[in-house]
This record gives sequence, C-alpha cells and structure tokens, in this order.
Amino acid sequence: MLFAPSTEGVAITYQCNMKYFWIVAHEFGNNNFRIYSVDSNGINIIPQIITIGSTYPSHFSMFKFSSNGNKLASAFGSTQPINDLFDFDTEKGIISNYIQLIGFGGDYSPEFSFNNTKLYYVTSGNIIYQYDLISDIDSVINNSRIIVSNVEDNSTYGFLSKVPDGKIYIAGVFRDSISTIESPDAYGLACSVNTFSFYLKRESELGLPNFISNYFNKGVLESNCAVGISQLNSDKVELFPNPAHEIISVKSKTIRSITLIDILENIFYNNDCVTSSSTLINIASFHRGVYFMRIKTEKNIILKQIILN
Repeated sequence: MLFAPSTEGVAITYQCNMKYFWIVAHEFGNNNFRIYSVDSNGINIIPQIITIGSTYPSHFSMFKFSSNGNKLASAFGSTQPINDLFDFDTEKGIISNYIQLIGFGGDYSPEFSFNNTKLYYVTSGNIIYQYDLISDIDSVINNSRIIVSNVEDNSTYGFLSKVPDGKIYIAGVFRDSISTIESPDAYGLACSVNTFSFYLKRESELGLPNFISNYFNKGVLESNCAVGISQLNSDKVELFPNPAHEIISVKSKTIRSITLIDILENIFYNNDCVTSSSTLINIASFHRGVYFMRIKTEKNIILKQIILN
C-alpha cells in the first residue's frame, strides 16, 4: 500500500523517455493527486502531491491518460454534473491547466480516442457522450459535448477501453456481449457506437482490464524529453488521403525515411532511403484499421496516425 485513505482510481502512462512510468492516484476527501515515478529501481514511494481540480467526496474514481500521455481525464462519481480534464507533463510528472467539464452526474469511465482529439464518458449505464478536444478553451470543449448513444437499458454501457484493432470496447453490466465505438477519432455520431456487437459467451461484469493508457501506442512513440517530436510544424509534410483505402501519398523535400506500423508494432512498410520528394505507398492489401507513420526528416521525427478503411 502506497497511501491511505485513497480513491480507487489509478492510471499509468510512460514518462517522456519511453522507458519508465508515472502512476497517478488521488487522495480521498480532497483535491490532492499523488504522482509516483517508476524506474529501473522500482517505485519511488515519495510522491509529488499536486492540489488541483475537484474534491473527490467518495472512494469512487476513474482516470485515463490520452494516447500521447499529455492529457488526463477523470470521473469521480459526483452527483453534480462535472468531470475533470487536465494537462500532464510526461517529463516532470506535473498535472496542470484544470478544465471543469460539464457532464450529466454519476459519470463513469473516461476514454480518449487514439489521436487524442476526442474524449468519451459513460453515464447512467445507457448514455455515451463525447467532447472534441481540438481546442484548449474550456467553453469550446464543453460546447462540443454531444451524446453519441442513448439506449433504454441502463446495464448496457460500463468501462471503456481502447484496443489494438483501433476501436474502443465497452463492457456491459452483467451482460454476455460488449459494445464498440467503431471510429473513435470521428466527431459526433460518425464515431459509430455499435451496441452489443461482440458476443463473449460469458458475462461481462462492468469492467475491462486497466492497461497502461498508451500501451498499444508504445511502438510508435518516441522519446520527447526536452526537445522531442515535431508535430508537422518544423517540416512541411503532405500526407493524403487520410483515411485511405489503396494508396497513400507522402510529399516533402526533407524526408529521409518512412515507416508504417500498426498498434502492435508490426512493420508493414519501411523505406530507410527516401530519395524523392514524393512517395506513394500501396496499402490495398493491408488489414483495415489504425496505423502510424513514422517520418524521419533532416531534423525531426514526425508521427502521423493513418486510418485504412
């Protein structure tokens, strides 16, 4: 036991060096987060304590990091219609920039999309709703809230979790099937919630395994301490279409190598000696789903998510 009393929520993400981890937990009855560093020597039992966000009035809580580790979302069983969203520094382990999200009350199980731009919550066991995180302005984020599924049975939706096939799985509450969000990166109803789409042959009991938040993205994340990854800013790279079906075109004058990898780190395309400013990649025979393109230029490493449909 690291500390008591605590809430039940815990989330883990990679540190910026992609070798070690941050563990985030929360004290009971106040607004103190505890952040523990995990390295090759084990857990540092002396945490950073950050006082921020809502007071957690019960032992119930649930946290999720975004795929890149830069955002942290929480649900804490409040009877008030609020949830919490924060920025997270993967180098220093600091939580900051609190945004109060307007929810429905009794909200459960946050989950981010793969490209970090959408955030989902379950409420009442029968409603799934989404926020668009393209903006960092709290009013814009709250105004983007949209219900993407609303069914009658309040035992339909429980824990949300990203999985390797590019979908979000949704546990039922003592049900023999789970549901899916087919296109989590899409806004609104285009995300396509498919209720009871996967038969389990046994009952789901509300929960799913609580993986490291960016576990399935490990193979495409790079060390970004201090200087880190350019997100298409320093080098002009054109990549289209996306989503793609047969051919992907990559254009830039500064590209040195291109690698296309799926969520499980399987390499589907690799060119370590790009000599042309335009590269065409035939993806017609690849399985449909989410992939990541690692583009090395003269000065930077650029990561881009690709959806094959």
